[in-house]
Amino acid sequence: MYRASAVFLERLRAGENPLLVVALSNAAGTRLYGTSAPPPDAFGWVEPKMADGSGTAGGAVMAGYGTAAVLARRGALRGGGRINETLTPQRGGLAGSLGSQEAGRLTARLSNGMEAEGTRHFSRMAAAENILGAEVLVRAVFPGLTGREDGLDRFRGRVRRYRLSREELVIEARAV
Repeated sequence: MYRASAVFLERLRAGENPLLVVALSNAAGTRLYGTSAPPPDAFGWVEPKMADGSGTAGGAVMAGYGTAAVLARRGALRGGGRINETLTPQRGGLAGSLGSQEAGRLTARLSNGMEAEGTRHFSRMAAAENILGAEVLVRAVFPGLTGREDGLDRFRGRVRRYRLSREELVIEARAV
């Protein structure tokens, strides 16, 4: 069952199309990918505030609370990805439906573009960190809505397999 906020549903009924953001999280942190680079402090992935004197410690904001170490925001999401899910059959009862269900699966294609250092983004990541086993979250969001509750989490799983080439990274994840 999916839970969406009233604001999300309102914008959906108005005919707007949400953006899909794919979050790839491992021990190093979280990286966000969309068809264009997701903006900072949006969609429930709020970056920690720096203790640089730009704010006051009045207690209105708790240091680090609800924040994530966002390491990258890139417009790397390519078309051709898909989410596969099965539905519980209407007849046959509970015993029959238990054998026919299948965990959801996601296939996502991400561009392995060049970075400022002259390296390819996912090639460098695969050399230094684990992609296999990383957590994948697909969230549908609308621009201007910044709260985590204002997005619709569509898929959550772990990377079970990936293919990395010079042009792209294809990840296959299974729902958890």
